[in-house]
Amino acid sequence: CTIHKSKIWHVNDKSKCRYSIGDRIETKYGSATVTKLYHQGDIEALWDYDNKKATVKGSKVWYPGEEPVKYRIDNIEVGISNADEIDKMLPRFHHQIYNHALYDDIKDAEDIEYQTLVNMNAWSEAMPLPAGEKALATTWNYKAKSDANGKLSKIKARLCLRGDLQKINLEMKDSYSPVLNFTSFRTLLAVHLDQPVKYYQLDIEAAYLTSSVRRDTYITMPQGRQVEGQEGFVYKLNKALYGGADSGRCFYDEFKQFHMEIGFQDIHHDQCFLHIYKGEHFVKILFHVDDVIIVTNNDDIFDWYIDRKSTRLNSSHSSVSRMPSSA
Repeated sequence: CTIHKSKIWHVNDKSKCRYSIGDRIETKYGSATVTKLYHQGDIEALWDYDNKKATVKGSKVWYPGEEPVKYRIDNIEVGISNADEIDKMLPRFHHQIYNHALYDDIKDAEDIEYQTLVNMNAWSEAMPLPAGEKALATTWNYKAKSDANGKLSKIKARLCLRGDLQKINLEMKDSYSPVLNFTSFRTLLAVHLDQPVKYYQLDIEAAYLTSSVRRDTYITMPQGRQVEGQEGFVYKLNKALYGGADSGRCFYDEFKQFHMEIGFQDIHHDQCFLHIYKGEHFVKILFHVDDVIIVTNNDDIFDWYIDRKSTRLNSSHSSVSRMPSSA
């Protein structure tokens, strides 16, 4: 890099100035001021909130004398400051991560996803491909997740099945996954507008992995996870992966079946609207694929539902809003 008048210029594009002394940079943990420039774009910055110096390299921050701490610099290369912009620069394919500015974060995200798959018994042990079967490839998908302000909170990696390579004859009922009729959602809001009900959003962790596959499906080991000595081996899927031709339907059927088993009922005109009443108290559930909204008018019945749900689904919930009582 060329340093000229306190500017650091990219070698091949001098129109892209990275930083200069005195620049203000926004980070996940507050504002900082650039105080020193180093070769190849590294900088030293002074944080406002604790008056600590930190050396910034790529997307990492080191406090002097400490091990690396993952405080992210929002403007990673050319003024990038939000998750949407960072999402555009993420790699499309696994082999592109090795020279990427966010390699460490992407690799960490892959490690978390892979460990989740292993913990949930997503596939069986390695085996030779059975005669007459075909092994499907998998692919990594990367996504920048944002916080409530649109700032980057983490990188998410998801292993997906190459469903476009599946050559299976599926009936419509075997692959189509019903989705919420939004008229139902708007009607529900209108009905409870003047009632003291609570709304919750349910986040199901690794949603598709909670459902089992219905037919024999074999995959190759994901890129970057090949095991030495097992080249050419395949793995039989136990759980549905995102991207599979019938994965959405598998999740829908098992999610709905679980709720029907504990006493919920559906309604005729919307297959993604479930409800249960105990006297005047109720829990109503609307789900769109794996996005779930819960409406309830009583904490006890809501706690009962959460306890029952936890026996089958690993999830977290957060309050969306509470409608006030009518005067």
